[in-house]
Amino acid sequence: LASAAAAAEPGPRQFGTIAYWDREFSEGGEYVKPFDWLASWEAIGEDVLALLPDRGARVLVPGCGNAPFQLHMYDAGFTSMVCGDLSPVVIRQLQEAHAGSDRQIQYEVLDATDMSYDDGSFDVVVDKSLLDCLRCCPSGTFVVERYLNEVFR
Repeated sequence: LASAAAAAEPGPRQFGTIAYWDREFSEGGEYVKPFDWLASWEAIGEDVLALLPDRGARVLVPGCGNAPFQLHMYDAGFTSMVCGDLSPVVIRQLQEAHAGSDRQIQYEVLDATDMSYDDGSFDVVVDKSLLDCLRCCPSGTFVVERYLNEVFR
């Protein structure tokens, strides 16, 4: 992904850095409050349910951030979910916020371009704009190719 120096540069090149996301998910950051990129569950939930009728499917949500989307998806019956993000800050926040919750979502620090899961570990990958962020990284085409190779194995 991007270098630490890129995190200090203004613009979307920062999207590939852990430092950028950690800062933006921390107190005072732009995304400290839960935020749904592109669309909320309320906007597209019926479409998701129509496309994914098997609620027992094992679901991966890479680049989950702190979006409420995955919580609503879980509540709709998709209870085998792994939500990952490059930012340890947001993953820690999610783990703490949902500790003791009835929701059993697995939150993990995740580099979606180099995942440790076995091939075929997931039935569904829900990408809610990670692909867009990766495209903005230095060498974006290469980074996107690595990501797509990971999610299609």
